[in-house]
Amino acid sequence: MWQWFLSKVDRAHAKRRSSSNKDIICDSVPNGNFSTIVDLGGSDGKLILRVASKVNGKELFVLDHNPNYLAKCPKNIKAIKIDLNEKLPLKTNQFDLVISSQVIEHLQDPDGFVKEIHRILKPNGLLILTTPNLASIHARLLLLFGSTPSCLHPSQLRMGVYSKKKYTPYLIDQYGHKSVFTVKGLKKLFTHYDFNVATSRSYNLFLMPEFISKIICAIFHFGNSQVIIAKKNRR
Repeated sequence: MWQWFLSKVDRAHAKRRSSSNKDIICDSVPNGNFSTIVDLGGSDGKLILRVASKVNGKELFVLDHNPNYLAKCPKNIKAIKIDLNEKLPLKTNQFDLVISSQVIEHLQDPDGFVKEIHRILKPNGLLILTTPNLASIHARLLLLFGSTPSCLHPSQLRMGVYSKKKYTPYLIDQYGHKSVFTVKGLKKLFTHYDFNVATSRSYNLFLMPEFISKIICAIFHFGNSQVIIAKKNRR
């Protein structure tokens, strides 16, 4: 019964999570000019357009594995199809700003991804990235009762509260969540690869109103998602 309850509530919560991830990135972009911007895993380009309108972005790039999404990008965006586990077809020190929303958790090689972000950023360039939080209160409760957290897909078979029938898993695609971090773990990853992390926190607390969520997440890393804001160290 508890699994069924958590499944229903989390599905209802999914729409709020999706919109808040994009809002977090937009709200986190500081005032100023960021002429060259890339969205890694940027889908149809809607998020990068929101960001560009705020910071006077001129050269816009979206990289994604899905050609159907990329086909929807406006003509002023350079859309590139690529597996983000691979080396990025972008120049070294090319971008003022890199954004990425809910992407790194899908990758088999998050270390390579972080190193590539560092390479394409200009010295002192800015990164804003969101991803699920492995140590959310939701994940902790699921683990407490012996179920796989919904943010983690260790197999092509999705297990836990999302099974369509009791004890019957079902197939997910190859882009499930393979690399999920705690807030402290993600910060350590970026620090190791020569980023200066300015902000590392969770947000969007499961089941809680927004104002309560902000208060609790300011103290504990219990939110469903996390955001990291970091600069490439100047060389």
